[in-house]
Amino acid sequence: MADDTRSSSSGDGTVGGAPDRYDTAPGARPPAAGGLNAAWGRTSADLATDQPAGHAAAGLRSDPDLLAGSDDVTGGLGGTKIDPDAGGDIRRGRHRELHPEVDPDTRLGLRPTVSADRLPDQPADAPIDPRTRAATGAVAGLAGAAVVAALMYALFWSGQLAAPTFLAAERTLLGTRGWLDHAFAVLGFLAAGGIWGWLFGLLVPRPTLLAGVAFGLLPALFHWLVIAPLIGDGLFNRGTAAGVALPLLFNALVWGGIVGHLCHRWLRPPYDAVTTSAVG
Repeated sequence: MADDTRSSSSGDGTVGGAPDRYDTAPGARPPAAGGLNAAWGRTSADLATDQPAGHAAAGLRSDPDLLAGSDDVTGGLGGTKIDPDAGGDIRRGRHRELHPEVDPDTRLGLRPTVSADRLPDQPADAPIDPRTRAATGAVAGLAGAAVVAALMYALFWSGQLAAPTFLAAERTLLGTRGWLDHAFAVLGFLAAGGIWGWLFGLLVPRPTLLAGVAFGLLPALFHWLVIAPLIGDGLFNRGTAAGVALPLLFNALVWGGIVGHLCHRWLRPPYDAVTTSAVG
């Protein structure tokens, strides 16, 4: 018969005199709190007292009494009483570091790492003088008209487009030929672009690119109702696809977009330009 060297299990859940942590027999005594893990059933304050002397520098220990800004307490960690006369928290019965109604920064005595906001509140945009807006709009309108004239002449000389409308209007009104009609037509078109830009700056207090595109519908409408009948193309260029689409393209999208963008860029406050460039 083989020798039975196994220790017998006692009735109180022990094996060989030691507690049996895995004994599931009826009536077995369950392990005490923390039997499987020394930290079970313990608070952080209890664990802080388990650290041996010299475990860490005084400023780095997790003992609440050693944290920066700790309250003046008496009576130890359990059931302490805060003395309000000693500068402590007016709440009684708990440390400031352990009180659930105190925010974490206050519990640990933390302070902001910077003395001021990284991006302070900016002042409200000061209203811009209408004359400044009008002058800015006139310059932007002149620039937009120059871009449109260059595009239309490029399409005209490449055979993709008929003579520019402003050239046909100049020939109808003045009847000049040769290089003079081109010079007068371009100068008149630039002047018209500056006038429309002046109106845009005067009427729109906060210009944007979309506002410029929307405003560009006005010169497009002027072309359909005044310029087109003047050169013999009829109202709305007789409703042809090119006669409706080209004024929208050149007057609203190109010219209006340029005017709105330039006015927005030139008239925005300096601090707005700095923060926008820093973010974007």
